[in-house]
Amino acid sequence: MRDNSILALAIVILVVSGCSLLGNKQANTSNSGGANSTAATKNEIAASSDPKADLEQMSKKFIDQKFFRARLVGTGKTPLKMEMEYVAPDRFHMKNEPVMEAIIIGKDTYTKTNIGSWRKVPLDLGKTIPNLRDSFTEQGLKQLSDVKNETDDASAGEPAIVYSYKGKSPADGSVHNARIWISKSSGLPLKIEATYPAGILEKMVINYEYPIDIVIESPIKN
Repeated sequence: MRDNSILALAIVILVVSGCSLLGNKQANTSNSGGANSTAATKNEIAASSDPKADLEQMSKKFIDQKFFRARLVGTGKTPLKMEMEYVAPDRFHMKNEPVMEAIIIGKDTYTKTNIGSWRKVPLDLGKTIPNLRDSFTEQGLKQLSDVKNETDDASAGEPAIVYSYKGKSPADGSVHNARIWISKSSGLPLKIEATYPAGILEKMVINYEYPIDIVIESPIKN
């Protein structure tokens, strides 16, 4: 059972690493430039004449978030349905439906299957997780190309600015096409849709939420 848990978690890490989630490194959160510079109203964000600068501005706001939840649905050779919660600076709670759950706190990793109990496993996956979220770090942004502002839309009823771009997976260098919905009110990402020309995933949809009440603790009490 323990070996199966470790294998399942490794597969989750491998699959999600190709979907290029957003970055986690600290950055300056200045409000100058980018999407904020051309707000249509005092509080509403609008697209600027430089789409890539808009994404850079969005990334600065995102990586300053102390909490977020991401819901991922992937289709292809290896379908994926997962929820991931994050609490700064190094706590993650992942649920890979219907059989796998994992908690990562710093260097400690815990796993549980739907028929088992929580176990601490000898893996330091805390070093791997940032690779799942590095497409919009300063270095990751350099890998984006063909960034364009698309027609405004809404995600979950929230007005958003939509951008399209080509990205490169940090895992294997493969190129994917993506669209991102950025909230007009907060400047934070609401949704990403990515399609992959080749690989175990064909399409990934990620929806983001920003609750402030997420708590991630060790599931095993001493």
